[in-house]
Amino acid sequence: DILVNEQIHSFRIMTKVERYSKPEPSFEKDLTSELKWLRSDSRNQALRKCSIYDWCLSRLSEKYRSWGDSVKAQCLDYKQNKGFYYQPENMEAMIRYMDKKNKTEFDSFILSLHPYSRGELFEYKAIQLIYQYKFEEALAMFDQSPGSGDGILYGDPFLIHINDCHDCDYYAPQNEQYTKYTFIQRLLELKQMAEEDRSRASEYYFLLANGLYNMTYFGNAHHLFSSPLVDCEVGYFYFGYDRPDDSFRYFDCGMALKYYQKASDMSDDREFKAKCCFMAAKCEQNQYFSSPEFDYDPAVKSGEYFRELYTNYSNTDYFQEVINECGYFKLFVEKSNKSKN
Repeated sequence: DILVNEQIHSFRIMTKVERYSKPEPSFEKDLTSELKWLRSDSRNQALRKCSIYDWCLSRLSEKYRSWGDSVKAQCLDYKQNKGFYYQPENMEAMIRYMDKKNKTEFDSFILSLHPYSRGELFEYKAIQLIYQYKFEEALAMFDQSPGSGDGILYGDPFLIHINDCHDCDYYAPQNEQYTKYTFIQRLLELKQMAEEDRSRASEYYFLLANGLYNMTYFGNAHHLFSSPLVDCEVGYFYFGYDRPDDSFRYFDCGMALKYYQKASDMSDDREFKAKCCFMAAKCEQNQYFSSPEFDYDPAVKSGEYFRELYTNYSNTDYFQEVINECGYFKLFVEKSNKSKN
């Protein structure tokens, strides 16, 4: 009876896995052939080999982790330790395993189970560096696996509006389309140009600030953050202010705010300074939105830049544009006028 024979074979494999007490190359070789048999198409669907196969991988992963081999454990069942990739030493160990020469049949088999490629690991490491603002190091990381930074950004990451409209930017004609790699290159170029050409520093700093704003959750280039290693089951919010470490600043507009201030300081144009002030206000308000103190009333903590725009730039044309388009600022102005009266 084919079904009975396959059931017996499957149970013997489960017994082998359960009795496996320490890592042994000879046993790994035997396991490889058995796991491949389980993964192959059964001649009888009633066997449900998939369930047995998944159990074997999960149980082996537990065993290798208990023996201190977290890399093999991760390859066998990556869902058991979703925090594995947060640790740089784990990433390095996985890459070394991928680059290992003279791999055994077991090595090659479990690496084929690992859901992420070498290039995706390097891209993830580069993204971590980007959100620590280590742009040169991020480019060097991309360079270690050519093609890992080729993901296209949907909109112009240096375009900015009073109200963020990602879809508008995505559908707008693109004068230049940026990849993750070329976007970071451009950020570095703008910073260097601002430092070398003081006469146009305000313009360069403003574009730099736009790029830094757009790479956050709130901007049109937040796709920069995306990676197969950002687990959709965990959700984007896990990678914000409540991450277990401080390597990601996906919600943090603090660096953009810094450069909007620099742009304003380098200019005498009041219309331009009003624009910088409002963008600084957006950064400040987004910091509040993404903080645990957020209480769903944006007028409660509008911050210093709404007040600065109201106090110093109320006679500019841009001030009127903001009132017409930004309900938050209009509410702030109305409350400020009432308190003044």
